[in-house]
Amino acid sequence: MRLPSSLRQMYPSSARLYDLPHSACFAPAWISGALAYPAQAVPVASCAAYRRSAYEAVGGFAASLPTNEDMLIASVFLKEGWRLAYCADAAVLHSHNFTFRQEYLRNRQVGRFLARYASCLGGGELGEGMRMVRTVSLQLLRGGHVWECAAFTLNCAARLLGSRAGRHDEARQQRRQSRTREV
Repeated sequence: MRLPSSLRQMYPSSARLYDLPHSACFAPAWISGALAYPAQAVPVASCAAYRRSAYEAVGGFAASLPTNEDMLIASVFLKEGWRLAYCADAAVLHSHNFTFRQEYLRNRQVGRFLARYASCLGGGELGEGMRMVRTVSLQLLRGGHVWECAAFTLNCAARLLGSRAGRHDEARQQRRQSRTREV
């Protein structure tokens, strides 16, 4: 399980617990290696470990990716017939204490990445993100953490706006490149 390295904020750990099961090790059917899989099934595997032979067989990470190389290589592993597994019992301290501006800028890069590699990763599902926001917000509010909930809401807004801006940036760049090829 990826644990937040700072206890300053509660919402990173609440969101992490929503993302993935928090006990046991398993290789569920949705990461069995099938070519057709829902977009939300591509594991976000930061803090992942890869078998060297698998990593080398798929050519390693794509060059010049500023973010999300873990998602891309997970989708490549699946398409090449490798299997993935998740182990919640493995703990790694990892988190980012970004400002809202930094979160926006980071997710702008993420949005560009998701738009560029949409054919490899499948479409994103806004509904799942909104379910996570509702679940975590309710958890924080029920615990009496009103200010944490407000910070979490602003963080999510920065992420969403950044991602949308990045997707727009990528679409604009692809249109420019398309026009350049036509000339």
